Amino acid sequence: MIITFGQCKSQDLVFGRGSVDDNFIGGNSEFYNVFRSKIRYPAELKSEKIIGNVCFEIEIDTTGNIVDFKILKGVSPLMDKEVENKIYLTNGKWIPMIKNGNKTNYKLIEKVYFELR
Repeated sequence: MIITFGQCKSQDLVFGRGSVDDNFIGGNSEFYNVFRSKIRYPAELKSEKIIGNVCFEIEIDTTGNIVDFKILKGVSPLMDKEVENKIYLTNGKWIPMIKNGNKTNYKLIEKVYFELR
């Protein structure tokens, strides 16, 4: 299985915009290591060989916790749920965003690409 990460095209965000590199403790590489070590291609889908991008949005609060998760573009309910479950494993590992001297909520939009080989 191959899993890659990237950014989905995003719209203007209400709370501010963060990046994994700037806002995850340890940066991109640590986020991807945590996420990649836990995520699994759903066994029920292997015979169907479904591939594709799951685009998602997470909102991080002023304490570094995930307060909202949304699938923006899914592949299948099982893959979408796998991404959601593994994203919540990163809860508490986010750095609060500072905007105009104050901590503020922010959103991240990312994608995970699933492919079987």
